[in-house]
Amino acid sequence: MCSTRQRSCQYEAEQGESRQKALKRKHDHLEASHNELSDFVTCLARQDNSTVLDVMRKVRTGGDIGDLLQSLRSRTASRGTSIDSGRREKQILLLSNLMQGTDALPEIMHFLEAFVNDMLWTREFYEIDLDLLRNRLFNVRTLGRIIACSVPIHQISSPSTVHKSSLRQSTRQTMVLDESLDTPLVMLPAAPWTRITEDDLLVSRLVTIFLNYQNAYWRYVEADLFLQAMKLAQPPSDLCSPLLVNSVLAMASLSAEYRDVFFEADDYTSRGRQFHEEAMRLWASLRGKDKLGEEDMDSLVQAALNLREKLYDWYEGLSSDLKYDLRLPAFLHEIHCEYLCVRMTLASNLGARLQSQSSPSEPRSRGHHNAVEADVEHFQAAYWTSEAGDLALRAAKLLENYRSLHGLKFVLPFIFQTATTASFILLGHAPTENGRRSPDDRLHSIEAIEEPTSGLEESLRCLLGIATQVSIARGAALMLLKTAKIMKVKLPDSIMHLPQTVAEIAWGIKNDRSLSSSYPNYALVAAGGGRPEGLTMEELLNKWSNLSV
Repeated sequence: MCSTRQRSCQYEAEQGESRQKALKRKHDHLEASHNELSDFVTCLARQDNSTVLDVMRKVRTGGDIGDLLQSLRSRTASRGTSIDSGRREKQILLLSNLMQGTDALPEIMHFLEAFVNDMLWTREFYEIDLDLLRNRLFNVRTLGRIIACSVPIHQISSPSTVHKSSLRQSTRQTMVLDESLDTPLVMLPAAPWTRITEDDLLVSRLVTIFLNYQNAYWRYVEADLFLQAMKLAQPPSDLCSPLLVNSVLAMASLSAEYRDVFFEADDYTSRGRQFHEEAMRLWASLRGKDKLGEEDMDSLVQAALNLREKLYDWYEGLSSDLKYDLRLPAFLHEIHCEYLCVRMTLASNLGARLQSQSSPSEPRSRGHHNAVEADVEHFQAAYWTSEAGDLALRAAKLLENYRSLHGLKFVLPFIFQTATTASFILLGHAPTENGRRSPDDRLHSIEAIEEPTSGLEESLRCLLGIATQVSIARGAALMLLKTAKIMKVKLPDSIMHLPQTVAEIAWGIKNDRSLSSSYPNYALVAAGGGRPEGLTMEELLNKWSNLSV
């Protein structure tokens, strides 16, 4: 063709490569690219309109054709075990409900052994209306009855007065909202706060969700001041910024089902990803620009001791109706988990910082203004790592109590955070010699799981349960399992069988490609600002991709 057009044909040859091999390599590359594009067009033609529009939007923004083709194939390809798409969808729904339920690990493992060997499927799939599993909490015993018998699900799990058709109708109408009941608190402008959408109504609805749900518990912003500043739409403002607004919209999207909050159609874990990515872009442009003073280990340890004392006094001073009890509602369970999570993070981070010091630090002269004076042992990394492990065992017990009572259908932020933090700490925690507990022995009112292996088993069980519906939990679970591989920590078989089954049946292929987060390395900042190279969740998972889980 080049000779026909009277053009010189040049192929860049690698060192030691003949021209003939260079021609063949170029030909193979062009053929592979052509086949990939042809397969992409063929696969795209089989998708529904919403998927086609979503894929083309990604192509316009520079999406990789190979990644998009693999994503499309994963939607339609038949499983190697000859499970048709309808059967797989039902299996995913069943497994997700199982992992979000109240059962402990042994009961789940027994169920899964029968599940993966098709020992439970005595009924035809079309007879089982598994859509009725949505928004309900089930255990192994109930799921077994649903699969094996002919009793309708609503007769097993709900009062007999509930009629099947009405349940189906309510399920199908979850995306359909009554406009009159969905009026935002106040109409707010999308511009100039976000460039992701120009829909003022969507932005106003999402801000309303944020203020009614997330902000009601955590008080991120003062609602009246935030709304006033956002409505004025006059940046820069001390009370509102594009970073804050996009973060608010991303958080609110996790509790919304508007079509425009889905980054990928029908994928609930993708809700709000577009706002999250915009917030991360803005955050990276600002982070690391603060000027912090030189680190002083003596001041750092003293500050940690003072903070620990304040935390302890606050926790011991809780009123009787807030003190820990198995009968507490879910959000009060979370308060106790949050407390332990803060204590674990304080102890483990300080222990790691002390361990990284080239020479051991010692206390200086004691000051009368300090609530607690630092002793020599407080400057030893082992003191804080031991305390972190002791707190993690207590956190694992709280997770066990929460899971057995409330299940994991509804994911509260600090239930996930506690499961992640405790899992990573217990991964490297060994029992103390002679059974000695950590020096801080003032939390014995909180029961602890005695064995680190049992504590790790429970915290990871909860993390994997959350991972069936929250994308970042999947990434955290994968990071933990691959960290164990790198550390050469041999996990018990009971722990290893579960993630393999969950990943095979529920997570699909290459789910880590959709992850983009600094979690759990929030504290790391690159020298020039922004996120550090090679230490984000997606970069670490990509780096460890050759490690089997």
